[in-house]
Amino acid sequence: MSGVLPDGLDPTVFVHSHGLCESKDVGPRTRIWAFAHVLPGAVIGADCNICDHVFVETGARIGDHVTVKNGVLIWDLVTIEDDVFVGPGVVFTNDLRPRARIKRGREALVPTLVKAGATIGANATVDRGALGATVIGKGTKIDNLVQIAHNVQIGEHCIIIAQVGIAGSAKLGNYVVLAGQAGIGGHLKLGNQVTICAQSGVMTDVPDGEKWLGAPAQPDKQFKRQVIAIQRLPGLLKKVARWEKQLGLKSKE
Repeated sequence: MSGVLPDGLDPTVFVHSHGLCESKDVGPRTRIWAFAHVLPGAVIGADCNICDHVFVETGARIGDHVTVKNGVLIWDLVTIEDDVFVGPGVVFTNDLRPRARIKRGREALVPTLVKAGATIGANATVDRGALGATVIGKGTKIDNLVQIAHNVQIGEHCIIIAQVGIAGSAKLGNYVVLAGQAGIGGHLKLGNQVTICAQSGVMTDVPDGEKWLGAPAQPDKQFKRQVIAIQRLPGLLKKVARWEKQLGLKSKE
C-alpha cells in the first residue's frame, strides 16, 4: 500500500489533514472522487476507485482493486479485502450494539470483515458484530437491498438474492443460495450447499445439501406434498358431501 493520491484530486474531496496523502495510507493509482470524505487512520490500497459521496471512517481498511460506489458509508473497524465491489448506498453500520462486553466491565470494538472477491449490491446493510465479527466470505455475491445483521457469518461463494434478511448470529456454510425475500432466523446454522427458495422463512437449522421452501421453511419434497394435498381438498370435499347425502347424514344446513 505505497503511493500517493493522484495529482488533480477533485477540490471537493475532503481528505483529513492528518497525512492521508502519505504513502502508508493510500496506494498507487487509487482514485477518490467528488465529495468523498476520508478520515485519518483509514487505509486504502492500490488501484481502488472510491466514488462520489463515500465516507470512510478512521480505522477502516480497504485492500487493492476495490470499487466503492456512490454514497457508501464505511465505519471504523471495517476491513474490505482485495477485489471487492461495493454497490451504491451500502451502509456498514456502527450503531447497533457496537461493543462487546469483556472481563471487568471493559468493552472491545467488534470488527466487520468482507473477504476477497465478494460483491455487495446497492443499498444493502451490514451490521457490525456484537459478540463476534460479522463476516462475508470469499467470493460471495450479495444482491441489492439485503440486510445482514450483527454477528452473521457467511461462507465462501454464496449467492444472496435481493431483499433477503439474515438475523443476528446466523451462520451460513459455503455455496449457500438464498433466493429473493427469504428470511433466516437468528442463531441458526445453514450447512454447505444449502438452497433456500424465494420468500421462505427459515426457523430451524438446515443440514448440508438440502433445499428448503415455504414459511415456515421445510424440505422441498415435504412442502410440495402438502401443496398437492391442499390442491386436492376441493375435490375431496365434494366426495364427502356426496357420501353424506347418500348415507342420509347430511344436515339441512
